[in-house]
Amino acid sequence: MKKFVLFAILALSACAHSPADLQPDLMAADKKCVLKAGQAWPNEVTKTNCYDAVDREVIKRDAPVILEPYEALSQKAKLLAQKFDDENAPVREANQKYKQGLDEDIAVLRAHEPRWNNKDATLCKEIIAVSPLTVCAPQATKVGYMECFDTITRPIWERDAPDTIEYYSEYQKKWAQLAKDYDAVGVQKIYAAADKNLQASIKEAASEFWAAARQAIQKQQAADAQSAAENAAATAQILNAIGELVQGFAQGAAMAEQARANATPPTQTVVVQQQPQTTHTNCQWSSLFHQMQCTTTPY
Repeated sequence: MKKFVLFAILALSACAHSPADLQPDLMAADKKCVLKAGQAWPNEVTKTNCYDAVDREVIKRDAPVILEPYEALSQKAKLLAQKFDDENAPVREANQKYKQGLDEDIAVLRAHEPRWNNKDATLCKEIIAVSPLTVCAPQATKVGYMECFDTITRPIWERDAPDTIEYYSEYQKKWAQLAKDYDAVGVQKIYAAADKNLQASIKEAASEFWAAARQAIQKQQAADAQSAAENAAATAQILNAIGELVQGFAQGAAMAEQARANATPPTQTVVVQQQPQTTHTNCQWSSLFHQMQCTTTPY
């Protein structure tokens, strides 16, 4: 899955709306599927499933908006991985047969010459010092690799372990046949063709994912913008309503005050002549009791 996701996410990163943490988080998650030196995936499907599992968690956490496009990418990745494995079936069979045969051949030689596997022995030390495995690694074929190894190692064996040179020669003979059979399968051509098809399919799948992911992000952003606009409009409407209500309260209070002012008559003084005593009556309108109240005092 690593090839698919990194290619697609690198493309997606060119989009201005891509989640900022997505790419570094994917890179960190993918480290869980990196094998140690000397290890190899048994097939492409197993490797794809590993990267899919760790990348899916990152997508869910960092960018759920593109989870649906990722699901489509994941399905395509697994189908392409299976196709790649099917096309490489002869390669896997050849690798297995070659490895098994060579392991058995080495075991026989070590049984007859234990000094080859003893790091304290001169034979082992001198072979390690010249690093035939590293020196011969660039060889394009197994036969070429075997011949390179023999050219470097045989003189050392002849000098340090002449008593077991026949076993070494037998080992090289069996290895030569294994290498010849392996090269006859055409492993490199088969693998190269399968890998070429896979890379082309990756490019197409990544392009489709990038387009779908960008569309999903933009769609979500449009929805967020619409929601924000609707929220802003609703807030403005509420504030307007509150303003009108406050204004109505103010107007109502003013009108009530004016009504009270209009309903209160001026103070009136009435002089009443009575016999045999003259009194003074003072009358005033009471807004509390809604009636005229009068007080009379002697005049």
